[in-house]
Amino acid sequence: MYFFKFIALVLGVIMITLAPIIWTLKERFRTFLLTHILPEEQPFWLWVSGAISVLIVAITWYMEATTKVPFSWIITILVTLALPKSYFMLFQYEKTRKRILPLIKNDVLFFWGYSIFIYVLGVIILSLGMFSL
Repeated sequence: MYFFKFIALVLGVIMITLAPIIWTLKERFRTFLLTHILPEEQPFWLWVSGAISVLIVAITWYMEATTKVPFSWIITILVTLALPKSYFMLFQYEKTRKRILPLIKNDVLFFWGYSIFIYVLGVIILSLGMFSL
């Protein structure tokens, strides 16, 4: 039970704090994203983060299978969604980067839509971890 509360707390806090950062820093965040997160060449740290995400997903599924926590399946599904993202960023980096760049360059969609979506999802995950797990 504490594992799922911890995962919900970490994900919720990261999402809730990242949304205002994206909205307030705007151009500096976009520049950081394009130079450090999505550079022309695939960075090595993507392989490390891919391995860490596989490990976290494996631990989460193990905890899901061995414990009986209500609504833990929601957190398990959200954590499992990291695998397709890791796959596309690791093995199809060029195609994924080309698809993400128009989203990042669109001011309204990225700064407002993406940050509001992240904030609302973070509040939902944090509420789930605090009140139902």
